[in-house]
Amino acid sequence: MPILNPHSSYDTPIQKITQATAIQDENPLVVDVEAQFRRIAQHGDELAANDGGGVFRPPREFRYTNVNQHNVNASHNHFQGIQRLRRGRYVAITGGDSTEPASHVCLARMGSRRANGPWGSNLVFKARPPEDDGLVAVVTLDKNRWHAGGLAALGDILAIPVYGDGLSEVVFLHVAEPESPTRFPASVLRLNNARANAVALAKLADQRFVCAVWWEDEDQTPKGRIDFYVSKDTNFINGFQSGVFTWVFTAVGRNHDRDPKYQAIGFVTPKDWNQHADGLTRLYLIGTENEAVAAPLENGRNLADLFEVRIASDMFGDRPNGERPQIRWVNTREFRCSREFANLDAAGGVYVSMAGELSLYGGYHWRVDNTFRFAEFPARPDPDVPVSDLARAWVDLFEHDTFRGGRLGIYGTDESVIPDYRQIFVRGNDFDEIVSSIRYQIPEGHTYRLYKDPAFGGSFTDLKGKGTMVEIPDLKRSRRRFGDQISSSRYV
Repeated sequence: MPILNPHSSYDTPIQKITQATAIQDENPLVVDVEAQFRRIAQHGDELAANDGGGVFRPPREFRYTNVNQHNVNASHNHFQGIQRLRRGRYVAITGGDSTEPASHVCLARMGSRRANGPWGSNLVFKARPPEDDGLVAVVTLDKNRWHAGGLAALGDILAIPVYGDGLSEVVFLHVAEPESPTRFPASVLRLNNARANAVALAKLADQRFVCAVWWEDEDQTPKGRIDFYVSKDTNFINGFQSGVFTWVFTAVGRNHDRDPKYQAIGFVTPKDWNQHADGLTRLYLIGTENEAVAAPLENGRNLADLFEVRIASDMFGDRPNGERPQIRWVNTREFRCSREFANLDAAGGVYVSMAGELSLYGGYHWRVDNTFRFAEFPARPDPDVPVSDLARAWVDLFEHDTFRGGRLGIYGTDESVIPDYRQIFVRGNDFDEIVSSIRYQIPEGHTYRLYKDPAFGGSFTDLKGKGTMVEIPDLKRSRRRFGDQISSSRYV
């Protein structure tokens, strides 16, 4: 794998697209977005990517770490967005550094992970990520607008907001070949000192594109704003119109008791997105944040909000009717992971797999121990619809009863043979004889066996597949009486 070598620069060469080309400009459609949002796993799987083996060398060895540089607070030097790409083994992470002004997007290839479906943790069998999981490119976006915010992907189009010099802009990269990205000539240039904190990108029913930019106006109450831009035509390379519709973000939830500051937003396109006689476009929008004022130094809830968005067909026509998008809050969920792996005040990202399954990703503010750290909150199949493919099976083993504490996630048959729980890692510790509750969904006719002793020895208990989801909230109190006894496991 071509991980960046110690002699590589920060500036992976990037060319502009100069003529129309075949562009994958759609994400898979999602069946029942609201139900899928409820099924995203609450506990994250921890992942890490090697940072390039010397790319961050003197005098920039502290870039994207929590070490103070030039007496500038570490908050001026951090990661801000994360996005898994359509080429399913790649992830993009945005960052900004005001100490030596520049905004970047770092592209990592997770070679040890599957191309389709949930990745699962790559830190289960070793404390450090495999050599195949690491940085392959660092692209400098702007040397004046140093802050790169929450990014989003539409097919092979990557939308990245940058600000920092009194202006802000949304730039677009083509990442069909993630290790050799190219840049679209057009961008969304924002005026009047309006920041661009996070961006979402989607298609409208008339096949044009809509770009939504989240920002906060500190002089107004409420502060949150979403600006909507529409493309000039159906060819993305021709860019966006200069006109903008602004929606004032009034409140979240039934009690209207939150004034969020989203670090990332992302559109999700439902199956029935344009099945309306009037051409109305129906989308969903997910915004992520951590409630703590001083995250990560202060601990707060990692939250994701789901909204339904309806955009009228003539809103962006030659004679706009003046309507604003209709936005309706649907649901709010809290997600959990180790603090130094995921903090939604640092980075969040929405991902839809080729199978149309919805997942969430979160990242940490800085590099730790020469790695990028992040977490995956994976999609879950419908618990009431039987799965028939073992590749879609999953098993969650929890440290405490009622599905609490550390979690070991097993996906399909990948890394499902675990001969010794003393030699695996969950949150940095082994997982021997502590499993107390289990959730699983395994096809009928398949069995995952849990053994009392290492090397698949001693007594055992079986997780027999029913196709639908099975929950065991307390192994000690169940008929199995197998709590705190598991030391190895495998399919049989």
